[in-house]
Amino acid sequence: MRLDDLIGKPYSQGARGPEAYDCWGLVMEASRRAGTELPEIAVPADNKKRGELIALQRESNFVRLEVPESGCLVLFRVIDNENRIRWHVGFVLDFCRQFIHVTGRMGVNISRLEDPKWLLHIEGFYTLRKK
Repeated sequence: MRLDDLIGKPYSQGARGPEAYDCWGLVMEASRRAGTELPEIAVPADNKKRGELIALQRESNFVRLEVPESGCLVLFRVIDNENRIRWHVGFVLDFCRQFIHVTGRMGVNISRLEDPKWLLHIEGFYTLRKK
């Protein structure tokens, strides 16, 4: 599966590609390329509502994994400098050591799961629930 053409694309809230992505738009695209269609989630700007929406989606559409699998989603729960919860999601790559994601500063990029910047904030690994 080819994802290298996504590297460097900019972050934009609510963007679904192909010129820019938000984190959910990027995992939708990566999952689509891997053969799985993820549900659309309209992510509200309000972070409290965003957290509630993520929790609802997590319970109804996804199954939590004990260990990461290639092609699963990794969900991060980050506390910012103002003590607010921020949610972030990425797509786990082959060999389960890296994930592709998008940030405002770097755009679409690949990071290591064991990087302390990310490791300490992993909420869990998820795969789409089979209907």
